[in-house]
Amino acid sequence: MFRHGLGCATAFVILGVFHLASAQDKSYLQSLAQSLASAQEISEAPPYQHALHITAGRTDVPSCGTYPRCDIIPAGTDVNVGVLITNVSDHAVTYRNLRWGPATEFEVRDADGNLAPESEELLQLKQDFYKDGQWRGHVRGHPELDDPRKITGHREWVGPLFDDQQTLEPGKSVSFGVMPNRYYDMRPPGVYSIVAKRQNDESPHEWVYSNEVKVTILPARSEGDPIKVISASNPEKTGVVVTAELNGAPAKMTCRFSVSNCAAPQPGDYLFVTASAEAEGYNAYDDCLNVYLYSKDREGVRDRRIGVYCLLSNP
Repeated sequence: MFRHGLGCATAFVILGVFHLASAQDKSYLQSLAQSLASAQEISEAPPYQHALHITAGRTDVPSCGTYPRCDIIPAGTDVNVGVLITNVSDHAVTYRNLRWGPATEFEVRDADGNLAPESEELLQLKQDFYKDGQWRGHVRGHPELDDPRKITGHREWVGPLFDDQQTLEPGKSVSFGVMPNRYYDMRPPGVYSIVAKRQNDESPHEWVYSNEVKVTILPARSEGDPIKVISASNPEKTGVVVTAELNGAPAKMTCRFSVSNCAAPQPGDYLFVTASAEAEGYNAYDDCLNVYLYSKDREGVRDRRIGVYCLLSNP
């Protein structure tokens, strides 16, 4: 889902030139039209052009803005980047792999301008599904079977979907969300600048860059307390019930799908912290202790946030 957040300026790529205009400026459409006209005066229109715009948001609260701010992200929380692609050409354009997160690449830089390294997850995805300059899915266990039109019988498909494509008429847009922290290492706290880029699917296949947004990753206030997940289920299909063990005693955690960040964790060892301390007083559930559940990395250090739960230590 596309979320409006940090984007105080909209960046359109027109003939390879960035045009900036305030999103709240009433003359926005006029400015865009003038830019297009000026661009056409100095150069012939290329066969393919589009606009790419991004905003930054959070996944740990239902909405963000002034409070809590969209550009300040608690440690371990996914950074949600809304991507808006607009076809500003004079003909229909087909875009591929819009639902495949890694197909939208990012230049993520720290405060010193250093590029964030690619994550282990992205490196593995590239090894599995990126070949000859393209993202391609395939039948599980058979990378050579990457065209479902030539496959008979029931086979399990993994990776990018073969039919993941959408055609936009001139002036139309499509939006989707990507979590760049899953593909680039943004674990160290600090300020990061994020620029999205996509390679055109049509000739001449040039790269198109978005506007820049900045987010601040906060340092972890607490590494968290250990909790062991025994099992997770969704008996009423409206949420998740987690059977757990806390300090050697039985415990239970619950969450509802109607509240953001409700997921079923796999059995194993996790860490939890009080939600109000992490999200500036935010509570998803009344009359219980709200906690964020985190996975642990290979060294046992707090890693990725799984969700927000109602913790019942005496079920």
